[in-house]
Formats: sequence, structure tokens, C-alpha cells
Amino acid sequence: WAQVGTVAPPRPSIVSEDATWWNGHWYWFSTERISFAEAKALAAKMKGKLLTISSQEENDFVMSRIEGVAFLGIERIDGKWTILEGGAPQFWNWDTSEPANSPRETVAGIGYAVNGRWHDFYGDDKHFAAIEWGSEK
Repeated sequence: WAQVGTVAPPRPSIVSEDATWWNGHWYWFSTERISFAEAKALAAKMKGKLLTISSQEENDFVMSRIEGVAFLGIERIDGKWTILEGGAPQFWNWDTSEPANSPRETVAGIGYAVNGRWHDFYGDDKHFAAIEWGSEK
């Protein structure tokens, strides 16, 4: 999936051996379902971050790599959807009628119903972790 004309740089030592290079970022997808809190802790332990999608192309790439639902690095804080690192996402891909914003649906995920659109979920739901390394555009 590396873009034409791009070559993956040497893998930084903090990046998982089974991570994939695409468009200036390294991506790793867990094979076990875990809670959002566990996914955040895993990303911190791996010195990465939960995935923040910034374009339709990146959304499509991620969808090509996952089966099921993967948590995004976005959560609802004080009624606003926020990137874990702070600020509002620059790209949104909510499904129709999403986010539903029920009181317990406070985290975002991609892949629900395998349509590539985002849904909000309970933080204690079990989904895959999607971790990335690399600077945002």
C-alpha cells in the first residue's frame, strides 16, 4: 500500500516489527479485541498513538487493513469530539445518524458494518487497536 514513488524509511526502533508503512506513517493493528482504555495504554506502551484519520485515502487504507472495528484516537469530552492529543479532527467520516451521542458512547471507531464509516461506541466495548507513528500532515 505504499504510494507510488515512496519508499519506507528505516523502521524506527519504537515501531513494531509488523507495522505497515503508508504515506509517511507507520501503522499497526492488533489481533485481539480490547477496551478503549486498554488500547490507549497499549499505544502509550508502544510509544505510538491511537489512529487519527486525516483523509479519505487514509480511511480507505485503514479499511483495507482491518476486519471488524478498530478504535480511533477520538473521544467525546465535555460534549465535543476531540483528538486524544487535543483539538478537533480535520477529517470526519461519521456514518448516517452518527455520532449517536448516547451518554455512554464516548469513543469513535472505524469499520462498523464494514462500510468504512465511523460510529461512536462504549469505551468498554472490545474492539481492535489501530496504532500509528509519524507526524500529522
